[in-house]
Amino acid sequence: MPAGRALQVPNAYGRRVIIAVDQKLTLPLVIQVNDDKGLFEKFEFNDIVANQPIPAQEFTKDFKGYKL
Repeated sequence: MPAGRALQVPNAYGRRVIIAVDQKLTLPLVIQVNDDKGLFEKFEFNDIVANQPIPAQEFTKDFKGYKL
């Protein structure tokens, strides 16, 4: 998709959603949701490192790192 072109995506909770995508990683850098009153929520992602390995141990019920 060319830079600067608008893409319409249906959504269920905001009047307008703005998404900025990193051209190299094709991952979102900013997601901003506006409703009828203005800014509803905004997420900004920095220092993204894509495709990091996740050890199989993290997918077990006994993994203590998440303290569930």
